[in-house]
Amino acid sequence: MTSPANRPSRSAVFVQRSLRRLREIPLFFWYVAKRYWHDHCFQSAAAMSYNFLFAAIPMIAVGLAILAAFPVFDQIRVGFQDFIVQYLLPQAGEDFRFALDEFLKNTRNLTAVGIVALAVTAIILLDTIETVFNRIWRQSQVRPFVARVAMYWAILTLAPLLVGGSVALSAIVFRQGGLGDLSGLVAGAIWLAPFGLMMVAFMISYLFIPYRRVHVRGALAGAAIAALLFQALRWGFALYVEAFPSYKTLYGTLSIVPIFLLWVYLVWCIVLFGAEIVAASPEWRRRPGAGTAKGSQPARRLIATLLMLERLLVARITGKPVRHDTLADVAAEALADSDRGAVQSILDRLAEDRIIGRAEPSGWYLARDAKAVTLSALLRDLDLGLDAGEDLAFIRTQWRARLAGVLAGAGAAERAALDMDLETLFAPVAAGEGARPAELHKRKAAG
Repeated sequence: MTSPANRPSRSAVFVQRSLRRLREIPLFFWYVAKRYWHDHCFQSAAAMSYNFLFAAIPMIAVGLAILAAFPVFDQIRVGFQDFIVQYLLPQAGEDFRFALDEFLKNTRNLTAVGIVALAVTAIILLDTIETVFNRIWRQSQVRPFVARVAMYWAILTLAPLLVGGSVALSAIVFRQGGLGDLSGLVAGAIWLAPFGLMMVAFMISYLFIPYRRVHVRGALAGAAIAALLFQALRWGFALYVEAFPSYKTLYGTLSIVPIFLLWVYLVWCIVLFGAEIVAASPEWRRRPGAGTAKGSQPARRLIATLLMLERLLVARITGKPVRHDTLADVAAEALADSDRGAVQSILDRLAEDRIIGRAEPSGWYLARDAKAVTLSALLRDLDLGLDAGEDLAFIRTQWRARLAGVLAGAGAAERAALDMDLETLFAPVAAGEGARPAELHKRKAAG
């Protein structure tokens, strides 16, 4: 036993943990990179860039139309366009600004039906983004139609108001005398405002677009990294455009097209990389050997499955399905974290064996009689062994002791049945009784 004098101090423990976490950072990003590749994010970014070409102008037009409905924003519409051109597409030059102005002038002549059509085009892009995000978060469930339309419309209406408000605030500050009359802290805060806006935009996207409960801390970390990468991309892209102007010689007045395509593709790559960081963080904390939870992972999967089946059995009395979110919350009692990716995997396996069924739009029900579902079938379906019940102390249920006893007895019987040495197993072969005919012929010929 370690004496108090020999115990490491709190500062030493803190340093050890910090060093261990620093060593894990490269491993974590390597895990994110493999996940990024496995999820085909480069292909998804290309598809989203293609959709963005059709939806970019409609989204900007809808945003400016919303700003036009508020007189306070009349003076900052030009500033809003400048923000889009200068911050989102560096070194675009007057070509892109002129093209954007022409497109927006054409949209001003649209009727109400035309505006709705533009909004539908923008919603198609948002639907594509949600689909890709749900795949990254391993979520096969989709939002109900009404909820999806409400979320998309909220994004289309709130985003221009937020950006317009920030541009208005910056304009007011500069009209008061610019950064020179402000303190260093305030001036620095204003200088970092664009970075903060992009970080908030990324964070909101990671929190609300996927049909999953996302931890705020993870979304904040992913948004910060994505915003930093975005800043680095702006700097690197501007440097490339200035240092290698040969594209203008090749494409002439159309040079803005390849620049814009490449820029949009790289931005979507960054957006998806940040999403992978947010989605991978809980998985990384729950990896084997991470020490984030008591109890083995097989035991936790088994208990999570039984807790969800118990909830479905109770709901069967009322005849109502159980929502996916409710089952995920029930399973979170057993899992190391609210691992809805694992929950979805378990539900899919149970659905394949028709133990449970799917109720639209996002519910589940018990499809078979509880008497017809055995523990052995569950262990087989979940690829678990009888040792899954060796560590169940982390859960408190009325049936925990009964389950532990049944699995312990079955494990003892299994070990007793398999307690056979190889000499006993291969005895017929050693005696010649189990030899193949060709081997017996050789033995007789040798004799």
